[in-house]
Amino acid sequence: MGIHSAFHRLVRFVDNEGQVNYGELDRQVVTDGSLEGLVVSVYEGKGPLDSDFVLGSTKKAIAKVWIASDFDLQVLRSFRF
Repeated sequence: MGIHSAFHRLVRFVDNEGQVNYGELDRQVVTDGSLEGLVVSVYEGKGPLDSDFVLGSTKKAIAKVWIASDFDLQVLRSFRF
């Protein structure tokens, strides 16, 4: 039994107010550069592995892409997708 994710193209980012968010990149977005400045729909809930993690109607601009910490990577590696 695997984990079913609520997202397809998840991005964790800092918005213009300095808050860390999770957002969904539009499937048509193709870039060979920065994601900064793109406007994305924002997820509600604590995090991508929580049951309350759902895509909301709020949209925010990406001020800076937030890179995963070593702890985040260890947690993700512990799951079998």
